[in-house]
Amino acid sequence: MTTVDTTVYHYPVLMELTKFPKLTYQLAKGYHIRPFEMRYMEQWIQLNVELKQMESYEAGKAYVEKTFLPKQDLLSKQILIIVDEKNYVVATASVWEGFHYGERRMRLHWVGVSQKHQRKGLARCIVLACIQLYLDMHLSTPLYLSSQTNSYVAIKMYEDLGFTPYFKECPKTFDVCFDTYEEDNRKAWDFIHQKIAELD
Repeated sequence: MTTVDTTVYHYPVLMELTKFPKLTYQLAKGYHIRPFEMRYMEQWIQLNVELKQMESYEAGKAYVEKTFLPKQDLLSKQILIIVDEKNYVVATASVWEGFHYGERRMRLHWVGVSQKHQRKGLARCIVLACIQLYLDMHLSTPLYLSSQTNSYVAIKMYEDLGFTPYFKECPKTFDVCFDTYEEDNRKAWDFIHQKIAELD
């Protein structure tokens, strides 16, 4: 899920999983959730390029070589994909490490569904599956995610699944202006919820 409204302003926000949804889901006919395997790497990169989450295939390959290859033992445990009837990767999401708080914590990351396969509930299903992955890790810190004001459509889904806006002190390594963070963050969430209300 990568619906981004490029007509509105961009400001980064954080969310944390504080309410646990029912983890039952039913995929649309012909789709299957699978743990990631290296044989899907090329398709995985191409999906993220399609969704503009990576600038190019070359940039994606460089990211994979730097971030994923040194931790191949974790890939099948922390990255999920959805494949279609032709066994082609059409969606992905992961529970991967992040450092927005100045320390290593697990985040919901690389959530995306191919444009040709959107509006079928795939994003919701794979995020629920990732929440189960997180719960199986038995961690003390909440699962979190980073998003932005112009992704309010995705944020609506995240809120429906138990993620709530982060309103605590500015995280140590979050890329925002520390001095105005409290006011900027509040305004960002007011704007996001206004846009979500307009969706109904």
